[in-house]
Amino acid sequence: PLIGLGDAGAVRAVYRGERRVEGRLPTGRPEAGATPGRRRRDASETVFEGDPQLFAALRAWRRAEAIRQKAPPYVIFSDRTLAEIATRKPADAAALSRVSGVGESKLARYGPAVLALVTGEVPPGD
Repeated sequence: PLIGLGDAGAVRAVYRGERRVEGRLPTGRPEAGATPGRRRRDASETVFEGDPQLFAALRAWRRAEAIRQKAPPYVIFSDRTLAEIATRKPADAAALSRVSGVGESKLARYGPAVLALVTGEVPPGD
């Protein structure tokens, strides 16, 4: 017999070990039309074709900015966005705005510093 979450007495019996719950485990093959769950990628799975020195500089800048703002680094830009910047090397604000993850707000807030890093200039405020 099925137990609903609203059946508090039956649920308590399961927790106390007085009632057994049975179920089926998935076979390992997804059902037709099922979408796989999201999973976190590790760094070894990321294909990166950009400038590794620029990517490292962007990450260092992001870390310093995150510390200054007392916020997690991913709030500023994701690794994926930084990798795309290091690959595309946008030369101006218009090109930077076409990078995934760079909207109007982030372009206005971080654009000058990011473009300075890309072009090799001293970032504003340093």
